[in-house]
Amino acid sequence: MNSISAHRPAVEWLSDLQRAKVEGSTGSKPKSSIQDLLERASDPTSPESQLIPTSPRSVEACFRLGIDPVEIQFRPASLYRRNGEDDSIAQMRYERSEQFRQDRIRSLIEERKALIDEGWTGEPEGGRGGGGGGRKGEASSGMVEKERQRLEVLKRRQERDLQQMLQYEVTRKGLLEKQQRKVEQMDRRAAELQRHKAGNIPRAVASHKAASAGAGAHQDEGGAGDGIISYPSAEEVRLRKVRMEAQDVERAKRLDAEAKEAARRNGEKRQKAQLRISSAISANRHLMQQKREEFHSVRCKRVRRQQVPDNSWLCAPLFFSGGQEELAGLRQDKYHGALTQEELRKTHIRDKAKDKECALAELYAQRKKDNDIRRVEREFELKTRLDKVDSIQKTNLYHRAQLLDKIMDEYERTRAMIQERSAVQEQRKMANMTASLHRHMIAQAMDQLKFTKSLDKLTGGSGTVSINDLLSRRPMTAM
Repeated sequence: MNSISAHRPAVEWLSDLQRAKVEGSTGSKPKSSIQDLLERASDPTSPESQLIPTSPRSVEACFRLGIDPVEIQFRPASLYRRNGEDDSIAQMRYERSEQFRQDRIRSLIEERKALIDEGWTGEPEGGRGGGGGGRKGEASSGMVEKERQRLEVLKRRQERDLQQMLQYEVTRKGLLEKQQRKVEQMDRRAAELQRHKAGNIPRAVASHKAASAGAGAHQDEGGAGDGIISYPSAEEVRLRKVRMEAQDVERAKRLDAEAKEAARRNGEKRQKAQLRISSAISANRHLMQQKREEFHSVRCKRVRRQQVPDNSWLCAPLFFSGGQEELAGLRQDKYHGALTQEELRKTHIRDKAKDKECALAELYAQRKKDNDIRRVEREFELKTRLDKVDSIQKTNLYHRAQLLDKIMDEYERTRAMIQERSAVQEQRKMANMTASLHRHMIAQAMDQLKFTKSLDKLTGGSGTVSINDLLSRRPMTAM
């Protein structure tokens, strides 16, 4: 089973399918889809090279599902048989593997149909160095405009940053001035309060002394004006003390009565508890006495029965009549009956042992079969997990290859754009240098025209002054 469920390395799988896809796209080999390979996959002797599809859609279906087309080859039931296993277990393993193979074939066919429905052709959208040629002209034409827009954006951003910095400084300066004014105002208020407090202290002391003198006079006169505290007399204090002592005496009497009542109730409860305990003890003693008497009676009966021998056979008439022969025959018959019963018992034990062995053998066989079934289920569960892991690894490898191709395409496209940009910048630099040189030469020509007294030297054959003629005559000293 391990040799059947082994997977090829993901790199080998990817390289074989990519090579088959290229061969099918270029026409070096005829295109063969999944449906075309079903007949070859049904033959267990077909080589692996004939099981790889060359149709772009079939190869893409294998890429997206992470399925190796070599693994969909049919395996006969004889490959799943092991030594010491029942044929039903081998048949179960074969059926599970065949069902798994059919599911994979069905998923590949459905994925290929989905690719056809979504219009997938397998042609690269802008392959490496392929579709980028049509865009180079647009990139070159828009390069200068993009550069100008980028400079404008950078300029506006710098202006906005400067404006924000200026606004921040103005706001910060206003806050500092406001805080300084607030601190100065608080200092002035504190100084005013200090001066006011220093001037009011003598007046407050004088008014306080006058008020204290007036309050003492009113208290001596016994008036009941505002702010005078009245104290209780000695008679009121004595009456209040008498009432408090009476309340204490009543409280002590009430507490004493409550304590006596609680002691009485506790005594009653204690008596009832003693009565219940006594009745329970007496009932337990009576029950123990009855059990002890029953035990002694049973024990005495057992002792008497063991001590008295079974001499009932002495009472038989054969003993008194002297029939010793009949007595010997009875003993012989009794002995043979005991032997027969012993044989029957042995036969029953042997039959029971055989039945038990048969039951154990059946149980062992059933248990072995159940264990084999569970082992097969575990094997296929592990195989399913390993297949999922292998499919995920292959799919991730395919996605990484696609990403690598896209990265290489983007890299080449970016390099071409950078080269175009460098060429445009070089052209612009040369144009700027040429324009600067022309401006310089025109300025010299204009100076010469300004200080020249005769225009005949500047005229050409046509009798007119031409800038081109001036530039062609002037030595290019600026170079």
